[in-house]
Amino acid sequence: MPIAQLEPLIAPGLTLEDAIADVRAAAALRLERSRLAVELIEQRFPEARSAVTSQGERALAGQLVLPGTGGKPAFVGDPPDWFANPNGDSEYLWLLNRMPQWEDLRRAWLLTGDERFRGAIIAQMLDWVARCPSPDLSRPFSDIHPIATGVHPWRALEVGIRMFSHWRRAFDVILAGGPVERATESALLLCLHRHGEFLALIPPQLWPKADHNHFLMESPGAAECRPTGAGLRRIAALAGRGAA
Repeated sequence: MPIAQLEPLIAPGLTLEDAIADVRAAAALRLERSRLAVELIEQRFPEARSAVTSQGERALAGQLVLPGTGGKPAFVGDPPDWFANPNGDSEYLWLLNRMPQWEDLRRAWLLTGDERFRGAIIAQMLDWVARCPSPDLSRPFSDIHPIATGVHPWRALEVGIRMFSHWRRAFDVILAGGPVERATESALLLCLHRHGEFLALIPPQLWPKADHNHFLMESPGAAECRPTGAGLRRIAALAGRGAA
């Protein structure tokens, strides 16, 4: 759905700050659950802190283990080169664009409170948003098909997986973990909306019988793009005026 069509859903007088606050509140609740889990882990498995922190430091240095790296950490860039395929292994690019390192950074931040880890998540997400714009969904499906099925950051499977895994938890850290600029909030939430549009439109055309394992992995991602109330749709409409 084009963002302009969402504007009738906005309550009269609603501000962008009101809309962002709606989604931020849900993020804060999920983040609090994560913090409670971390407290239990520290109580029962205090030795985990060292391992989790080491993994976070490795992710902070851009050293990731990906398909084609021989089971050893390799430098992916700082920020990562989201379109790179240095070893000729498509799985390298696909896995990189699921952002597994964000989970390492998130866990290290939760355990230590070190803002370097949260800052890296924010910086990488903003870089990805700038360098990997969503496909123009107004174009014919035949134009989008090579992207949705190819070696590309917007392959449909990656769009679905990152939404129900690392991206959603990373959003909680960004929105509820500390101060963040409004422009950053609105840009990232607009990107989340773009993911929702993509997952609502493209997988049903790729798998019209809904009989493929990829479809099963893409569907949970679509569910994670649902708004909290009408909050996400409000943000999409307010932040996206003139952008769609």
